[in-house]
Order: sequence, then structure tokens, then C-alpha cells
Amino acid sequence: MATNVIMPKQGLQMTEGTIIKWLVPEGGDCVAGQPLFEMETDKLTITIDANVTGKLLKIVRGEGEVVPITETIAFIGEEGEAIPEEAKAEVKEEVKEAAPAAPAAAPAAPVAVNPNLTKVILPKQGLQMTEGTIMKWLVAEGGDVVAGQPLFEMETDKLTITIDANASGKLLKIVRGEGEVVPITEMIAIIGPEGEDYSSMLAADAPAAQAAAEAPAAVEAPKAAAPAQAVARKEGERVFFSPRAKLRANEKGYNLFDIPGSGPMGMIIERDVLAYEPIKVTPLAKKIAEDKGVDLKTVTGTGSHGKIVKDDVLAMLADKVEERKAAAEAVGTKRGETIIPMKGMRKIIADKMVKSLQTNASLTHTIKVDMTQAAALRDSYKAVNKKISYNDLVLFATTKALKDFPIMNSEITDAGIVAKDYVNIGIAVALDNGLIVPNIKDADLLRLEEISVASKALADKAKNNKLTPEDYAGGTFTISNLGMFGIDNFTAIINTPESGILAVGKIEKTPVVINDQIAIRPIMMMTLTYDHRVVDGAPAAQFIARIKQYLENPYLML
Repeated sequence: MATNVIMPKQGLQMTEGTIIKWLVPEGGDCVAGQPLFEMETDKLTITIDANVTGKLLKIVRGEGEVVPITETIAFIGEEGEAIPEEAKAEVKEEVKEAAPAAPAAAPAAPVAVNPNLTKVILPKQGLQMTEGTIMKWLVAEGGDVVAGQPLFEMETDKLTITIDANASGKLLKIVRGEGEVVPITEMIAIIGPEGEDYSSMLAADAPAAQAAAEAPAAVEAPKAAAPAQAVARKEGERVFFSPRAKLRANEKGYNLFDIPGSGPMGMIIERDVLAYEPIKVTPLAKKIAEDKGVDLKTVTGTGSHGKIVKDDVLAMLADKVEERKAAAEAVGTKRGETIIPMKGMRKIIADKMVKSLQTNASLTHTIKVDMTQAAALRDSYKAVNKKISYNDLVLFATTKALKDFPIMNSEITDAGIVAKDYVNIGIAVALDNGLIVPNIKDADLLRLEEISVASKALADKAKNNKLTPEDYAGGTFTISNLGMFGIDNFTAIINTPESGILAVGKIEKTPVVINDQIAIRPIMMMTLTYDHRVVDGAPAAQFIARIKQYLENPYLML
């Protein structure tokens, strides 16, 4: 009794498959374990082997048809054996419903193949492999072949591999030569006893080769009716595509996100990829367009074969600038310059900054601080409804360090270096029209909670324009914190006549090595600017290191 061939299930969620190509013609010989047909699922293209040996009596479902799993697609049996009645009925029904067509020529009678011969085919070396290139024959035509020994080298799209012989004997005929690109499962050579006639195998293989050459275009690859340009999709939009479309896009190096789809629900199918014409653009032009937000579809290329070059993008940008300028002037907006008078606070700041840079011998040291313990201390205050900021902790640690290194709490005068045994710690506060530095008087006598209260009070007074001269006079050292603006680190200018200023950056989770292990810690950068006329490099380094020590071990300063 004839054996039915079904559409196999190749995955838990597979419900149907597409027959891509029959590798044995109807009436041809099938060998159990040898390739019978190629099928495509929603995830891959795979070759299916025959499950029995015999004649392919009937192909029920043709190439290109989508078939539910477990449905019969062909019958294999002994030559002349009848197929089941239900299969005949199905075939008659298909013929009845089919459109009239020109009568086809009767298939040629199968050629009897010499059983002493062995066909060498191009093997499939990957799920998506469709063809390979013969790089080198390792045995010359007429040479001795030993089963399991290297026979030829082939190249796929991913690797070069040596293929061993599947039988022993003489290499009677090399059908496909070195450098030829050969579809998988196609005969490339014949092995058999010396002097054996191999013409029957060549004749048997000829109909398959002729069928492949005469196969309709739909089987080989869909042809594009008209070129398609890139489609504009929203960022994050989901794109649906068929496996064959993805394969073709990968082969051509296309981005599926750019290709318009003509399949169901806008799905991208193979013919869409073949019809797609990507925009030709140089890498530099593409980079400029991406940085400046230029849609390349609106740019005309002047390079070779219409390729978009850098000057094309720059010209488009210039045109856009001129358009915006003309639009602004059309509504009465005159473009020009405005003079902002250098007076008041702005002039005072300018004069003091220039004087500081011209007078002080400024030098800087930068250090990283692990704020893990400082954060824990802050959280403990928060747990009892006391608000302590990171800046409060920096102020408190710096005040303690200034008492440990009093040379940093001094100023230079004509009489000499004036060392101060009190600490008036300054806080740089940004205003809408400038910068001001009020200071906390006698900060070295205050506890952490008192430093926090005083700091917030001065900041509020500064922003509400309620500071008095007493609030910003007499400072001995300044702290400038730009961490809240996302600044990693920076160099501040000394607030003369002081001898130093501490610049504080943001706190950022950073991978660090602790005990030879990588850990994520909140790291803060600090940069000390000091007057080298007053302080040498070593004590300045020790001073900023002491601030780091207090912040990393905050209980030492409480």
C-alpha cells in the first residue's frame, strides 16, 4: 500500500508550512533518509527527508502552496502501485476547480540508473543554506575515492568546509567544477567502479536540472514589479515580516524597518525586499543627516549614480536655514544683535574673576568619593524626619577638614599669610542675573543639623534678594556645587581673597573594584582649586583626601 507523505510539524506553535521546492520529481526515485522537499515555516526554511524508499507516485500539493500540518502532500510506493481512492478524489476535485490550461507534455519515463553508481550531491550545511560554492576538488577526476576521506572543499555564506566522500571507488565524473555556485542537493559528481558506464545517472539527473531551469519565477524568487523607496515609520513601531523576507534582507544588508510591506496587515514579504531600492548615501553624509535631523528622502544626490554626498546634505541644511530666516523676517522678527550692559553684579563678577586668575597661582587636584556611607547617614536622618542634603554633608566635612589643615583657611596679604582660627564657609548660589557667595559664620562651631539649617536659610535669602552685606562678607573658604545640574566635575575659580575653593560634581552609580570584586557604588567627583603661593601640592592633596575620608566614614566627623 502506498505511503502518504504529510506536512510535518517543526515546532510547538507551527500550524502550517509552505512547500518551497520538490527535490524529487513525480515518478522519480525516493530513498529513505535522502532529501525529498524543502518547506518554509514562520521561522525557518528546512529540507525534509523521505521516510520510505520507492517511487514518488503522486505530488498532491505543489510548490508554493501553504499546507496545514499533518495534511497529505504526496504518496510514495512501488512503481505502478495505486494511490488511495480519497487521494484520487482530491486530485480530481483540484483539476475540476482549476482554470483551463494548455495540455502539458507527458512526463518522461524514469531512466533506469546503474545501481553500482553513487551520486555526490552538494550537502546542506545550515538551516538557511540554499547554495554553496565548490572551492576545490581534493581528488582528480578518475582518481581513487575512499569513503570518509576528504573529497572536496565548499564555501557557504558563513564558512568554508571540507566534505568527505560518501562511498569508495573511482571519481568517474566531476559534474560541477571549481568556482561554480551550486544549489543544495544538486548532483556534482559520480563515484563508481573503474570503467563503469555513468551515462544513465547523468540522464536521470538531466530532467531535474531542466525542470529547475524552466521552473516558474514564483518558485525561484518573486520578481519586483517596481522599485520601492524607504517608508517612514514611527519610532518603536512593530514591523512584521516573513522568514524569506528576512533572509533576503540579511543577504542584501537592508534594514527591514525601512522597507514598505505589501503583505497582509502591511507585512513585509520577499517581493517587497526585492523591490526595495535603498537610498544611496556616503557614511559621512548619513552621519550629518542623522545629527541634524535631515530626511534623506528629501535630498537629491549629486554623487556617482545619484549617491548623496556630504555637500548635498549641507546644501539642504543651508536651504532650511534660509527658509526659516525668511519666515522669521516675514512676520516682522528682525534678526540682529543686542548689547547687554556690563554693570552691577555682572561687572563685579567679571572684575573679581579676572583679578583672581591674574593674581593667584591656581592649581587643582581632583578626587573620587564613594558616597555609600554618606547616603546611609542621610537616610538615617530622613527616617526621623530630619532633612539633611548631600551638600550639607560636604559643607560639614569641609569645615572639619579646614580645622585639620588651617593653612587652607588663610589668605595672603602684603604683610604675609593670615591664618584664621575661625571658619566662615561660603556657598556659591546661582541667581537669575549672576552669582553670589553668602557664608555661614563660625561654621566650625556648628553641628551637622545646624549647618543644614543655616545653609537653607542663606540660599532662601539669596534667591529672594534679602541678603545683607554681612551675609556675604568675611568668607574664608568656598564650596561650589553643580551636581544638581548633572555636571560630572569642573574647575572653580578662587573667590579672592580666599586661598581655595572646592568644586563638587554629581553623584552617579559607577562600577568600581572592591576587594577584587566589581560593585556598583554612588561616586562623586570633587576638584580643589588652591593658591600655590599659600599652599603647596602635598598639604592641598592631604586636605582634599581628608574631606573624602570624612564623607566615606561620616561617623568620624559627628
